[in-house]
Amino acid sequence: MAAVEAYRATIVALLTDMAESITTDPAVETLVIADHDHDHYMLLFVGWTHGQRQLDIGVYLRIRDGKIWLEANYSPDHVAEQLIAAGVARHDIVLGFQPPQLRALTDYAAA
Repeated sequence: MAAVEAYRATIVALLTDMAESITTDPAVETLVIADHDHDHYMLLFVGWTHGQRQLDIGVYLRIRDGKIWLEANYSPDHVAEQLIAAGVARHDIVLGFQPPQLRALTDYAAA
């Protein structure tokens, strides 16, 4: 359980740093969503650009079975490598956006 608590803090810190470093249109908010009860964490972009509604996911992470699942990464950042740099073990990161049969071919956990 201590690892999960540490992972929660690491994810929120990482997403907060990303949100603070991203420059977007002033009419678009960069939001960090942290649901600690269900272990879902997102970086969202919400607002209006050129008269069009914008609601985009930048990054979606969740903690499942004691591991961090990177479900989506539409940012230019290498989120998995940033997690490792922050102290998360490579075998505790799952690239959820990869098909299950390909996960075993990555340098990360298969599930």
